[in-house]
Amino acid sequence: LGLIYLQQAEDDSAGTWLRRSAEAGSSDWRVYDGLGVIESHHSDNAAALQHLQQAVALAPGKIPTPQLHLGQALFGSGDYAGAETALRAAMKDGDIPEALNFLGQIQAKRRAYSEAIESLLRAIDPPAAYDTVAKLAMANGDNAVALNYFERAAALSPVYFVAAHQGAAIARERLGASR
Repeated sequence: LGLIYLQQAEDDSAGTWLRRSAEAGSSDWRVYDGLGVIESHHSDNAAALQHLQQAVALAPGKIPTPQLHLGQALFGSGDYAGAETALRAAMKDGDIPEALNFLGQIQAKRRAYSEAIESLLRAIDPPAAYDTVAKLAMANGDNAVALNYFERAAALSPVYFVAAHQGAAIARERLGASR
């Protein structure tokens, strides 16, 4: 019943039933995965990580979902190295766009911009990939990198043209101020 509530995005009801299943000693990985997802939504990172680690341990080897959710929870808690490891494990049998998107963001946060672009290009359209990395580079204070990627996003798509040029103008302004 908890899993049905979870599918319907009724976290409170799902949590009640999933906790009951866990307390009864369920060996179904989906129970712990669901609890971890709900706890992540409520920023209870310690409980989320504990339940997601249980889900990973219980899940059959070919199921990437608990690793993906563990990676997301680690990302949310700021453990980027752990998140990257979990996301790569989730994709051991093939690309998962959601995992690639998080992986690209992690890589950009650690200033591995070309790796970030490669990951994001496997998950989202090129202008969005360049725009995402540009924003993260600017957040890192790497304004020259940001400017380059904003310009690429603008050149690839009219959808990003205005926003990318606005981002590029901010990056240019910051570059001028830092000289």
